[in-house]
Amino acid sequence: QIMPEYVPVTFHVVGIGPEDPELSDLQREEWSAFQASFELHAEKAAEASRATSTSTPSLPPIGPAGGGGGGGGSAPGTGGASRSGRPGHMTNVWILKPASLANRGNGIQVASEWPQVEAIVREGSLQRRNRAGYIVQKYIERPLLVHGRKFDIRCFLLLAPFRPKAGGGGGGGG
Repeated sequence: QIMPEYVPVTFHVVGIGPEDPELSDLQREEWSAFQASFELHAEKAAEASRATSTSTPSLPPIGPAGGGGGGGGSAPGTGGASRSGRPGHMTNVWILKPASLANRGNGIQVASEWPQVEAIVREGSLQRRNRAGYIVQKYIERPLLVHGRKFDIRCFLLLAPFRPKAGGGGGGGG
């Protein structure tokens, strides 16, 4: 059960929000699943925050070299605290990538409140800049690192049609 914290929770949302009358049933289900996951993560973050505030003193955030200060792989808006590994520093940060530009790094926005998410998606949809919707991913609090660096694995597959020659059974004897 180690992998779920390293695998991003991902959704594809379109339209101006979950109540958009133009959504298909499948699109509405995707919004509902995303909203449920968002609320679940918000609840977990709030519980972790309450548990930390009552049981442990506040510790400085861990920076890139283990010292103080933010930056170096921390969640935006968390001051570097999420890299500490302490459960009380869990956040509910979500990354919204325009689906048509998801692999280019353009137009990416970050939100931690439900009204922010709805506003970003609604604005993109109403201005017709983003008809393809958004790919929404939960920010990974503690990413899997190799030699202290984040990484990704990309697998490419080429499918080519295969048609055996007519009459040649392909077997070996003749």
